[in-house]
Amino acid sequence: MNGPNVLRTALAAAILAVGMSARADSDGRAIRLAFGGEPVADGRAAIPRFVDVSPSSRLDAHRGWGWTNATKLTSWEYDDDHRVSVPPDAFLDRSLTCWKGTLSIRVPNGKVGVHLWVGDAVEGLRRTRASFRVRAEGVPVVEERVTFATIATERWWLRGETEVLRKDTDRWRRQVKPILDEYEFVVEVRDGRLDLEMENVVLTALVALPGADEAAMTSILTEVERERRRQFDLRYPWQPKPDEPMPPVTPAAVDRGFLVFRKQVDDRVFPWTRPSADEVTDSIGIFAARGEQEPFRFGVLPLRPLRRLSIDVGDFVGPGGATIVTARHADFWSERFTER
Repeated sequence: MNGPNVLRTALAAAILAVGMSARADSDGRAIRLAFGGEPVADGRAAIPRFVDVSPSSRLDAHRGWGWTNATKLTSWEYDDDHRVSVPPDAFLDRSLTCWKGTLSIRVPNGKVGVHLWVGDAVEGLRRTRASFRVRAEGVPVVEERVTFATIATERWWLRGETEVLRKDTDRWRRQVKPILDEYEFVVEVRDGRLDLEMENVVLTALVALPGADEAAMTSILTEVERERRRQFDLRYPWQPKPDEPMPPVTPAAVDRGFLVFRKQVDDRVFPWTRPSADEVTDSIGIFAARGEQEPFRFGVLPLRPLRRLSIDVGDFVGPGGATIVTARHADFWSERFTER
């Protein structure tokens, strides 16, 4: 459900929730919850002012938030088993999948703003396993229908894949921001308790803010992102390497605006890679025996900003005039460098 009066969609996934017995903001109103397994004291980094919600957390007389109905909850925690990279920050160290259940938070009556982060680091796209939904106080606020047709799209499985290394885009927005979905909505509470009914939701974090003050919520989100960026920079201090030296450039290439160069199929080509003088060419040739599949590779190095580039691949013609019709016998692929 995407009505602007109910749901605002952002690019990450965490919930800002307000509660009465969690650590609150300086004004004593906002509750910040982080989802995962049972709390552990092993020195692991955490997002300040968030409190843990595990499958055993229950709403009771001593806790102002917890599960009031939980048919099935599954927690995940990064355990350094070397099957994946270390998650970018504490938000992605853990997650909790609510297959079916209700999270309740005691709040004052009136409007409550909620911000929710959904997803995880290992299978950040694990939410594609099933459609998922959230109802707040009985009102649908998140409804994502997952089908075979929608999974293999930029919205889902390929999310973030178009974000290659660009000098004018920072690493956070290329590598971390696309991992999670963010949902934000406002709920009217009348019985002193905010109830969030969820199905198949991979929960990362949540903030609830009584009063639904937009400026206050923006301030909280800014603070959270600042801390996540700080942790990311500590965990991954890597920076792009400087550009390699340029090869000689002819006046004709300057007029044209780019160089064409050859690379071997197993050569590593990065955004800072520059061809050697003998790799620059205006003619690309290849040899293949009859019945053999042979890959070849070329690159285009702009000499000035290219607002648009189109490449047409014609048929291959041998020295004796024999022709290989590209449309029937060749595939043209575009490579991209993405950070992981």
